[in-house]
Amino acid sequence: MIKDRRYKNKRKRNTSLKWLLIGGLFFCLLGALAYFSIWSPYFWIKEIEISSIKESKYYSKEEILEITQKVLQEKLWRFIPQKSLFLASASGIKESVFDRFSEIRLVEVSRKLPHSLVIGIEEREPIGTWCQIEYLGENSTSTDRTRKVKDCFNIDQEGIIFKKSPLIHSSFVLNIYQEKKDSVNLRDHVASPQVMDSIIKIKSDLDKIKTTDNLSLSVADFKIISEEELRVKTNFGWEIYFNPSYSTESQLKTLELVLSEEIKEEYRSLNYLDLRIQGRVYYQ
Repeated sequence: MIKDRRYKNKRKRNTSLKWLLIGGLFFCLLGALAYFSIWSPYFWIKEIEISSIKESKYYSKEEILEITQKVLQEKLWRFIPQKSLFLASASGIKESVFDRFSEIRLVEVSRKLPHSLVIGIEEREPIGTWCQIEYLGENSTSTDRTRKVKDCFNIDQEGIIFKKSPLIHSSFVLNIYQEKKDSVNLRDHVASPQVMDSIIKIKSDLDKIKTTDNLSLSVADFKIISEEELRVKTNFGWEIYFNPSYSTESQLKTLELVLSEEIKEEYRSLNYLDLRIQGRVYYQ
């Protein structure tokens, strides 16, 4: 019995020692692998590829390369280099590019073994000019107050402003006005996707609607009042009130029907045409 007990204890010690050795070897191998991955020049980034859909008028590839190199020169905890492919900060590169260029919409950073970074860039596409306005005169309504234009910016289809822009009155430029009391900054989301979808749809399709004397309607400018009210100034001087919270296509069809069957030749003397309430039309 004593002999059996000694044999079992010896076998347990041998098993424990075996697993201790295996564990030690595993951690040594893991440490060597980590050291090799971080400190070996073999995995240090030697090539940076900048790809974009088209040539940019906002930035150069050299500027993106400079930003990336600056991030790679930074060190984690002041001594671990980020120039290793495995430690290169994709988020740091993205944030630095976004901070420098508000015109850039998307930055994708991918790694290519053994020592390459690929940076993909997508720019914001302007659909028009968004202008912040304020009304002068506190005791009067917005219809009879003087409108003052403060700042104007390029705006994309997501409703994000991204570059200062002059206000140009032209049939080739889509101008969008909106009253905001607080100051705005680049990359601010000033209009919801729903409102922007309505603006794009109206801009695209309004000229398909014709008057009784075969003249096309067109957009002079837009004014965002709220999520439920979007005002369109037409080429004839009067306004159309749309509601972005329900089908813009349905409202355009209603507009076409009212112009052809009710208003007819009187369209030139209109002040406004209100389509905001579904199933009803008001005009003056």
